[in-house]
Amino acid sequence: MGSTQVQVAATYPNGARGITGAPAGYAFARSGDRSVRDLLHHAVQRARRCIYVEDQYLVDRATSEALQAVLPGLASLVILIPDTNAVNKEVHQAWSRRRAFLDPLLSAAPGKVVVCTHRRSIVHSKVWIFDDQFAIIGSANCNRRGMTHDSEITAGVYDVLTTYNWAKQLRMSLWGKHLHLAPELLEDPVAAAVHWATPAATADVLVYDPLGGTDEPVTDPDFVWNKIVDPDGS
Repeated sequence: MGSTQVQVAATYPNGARGITGAPAGYAFARSGDRSVRDLLHHAVQRARRCIYVEDQYLVDRATSEALQAVLPGLASLVILIPDTNAVNKEVHQAWSRRRAFLDPLLSAAPGKVVVCTHRRSIVHSKVWIFDDQFAIIGSANCNRRGMTHDSEITAGVYDVLTTYNWAKQLRMSLWGKHLHLAPELLEDPVAAAVHWATPAATADVLVYDPLGGTDEPVTDPDFVWNKIVDPDGS
């Protein structure tokens, strides 16, 4: 309504393939629906200055590769995830799979990419904000399961206002909450990224430590990952 435009995208599995653990198929999407991933990757490709991400799992390699492709043209990529140990009982290989997602980004542009974990609570949200202009919010985690296998829904929100549009207000509100800072300090997402790179003692975030834990040994980890934990529903 008004100045706001919304696009709805979904994930449904390809029931025609008989994928283990997936529904047999939906009459309205016989070969599935992967428009959540399409919407996300299109927004990543169109980003010109900065991207902010909050995600529960953050292990989808295809999305990592999409971010790597646009990283040279960005000034800032800020990522917030829950402590890896907090999700490892669900993902089981969270340390290694997250590192596979994050290491190429951090090594390619350490000055641009900041990854933090939340020190007080689980991050269950799935939020992407691009250039303070376009936001994606929904139920699909950034994993292959959420993008191809499960039933998920996501909304892409664009506000035609040029200043203090909906996406910008959302980012400033989230950053103020996580960093415990006044909104006027967070207006420019690139300049304000320093508060993520060196969070204050009062902030609810810590800089991500890729060596802060390990996965428990798993027999045939790729089989477990590909068939059980993070299956491909396409």
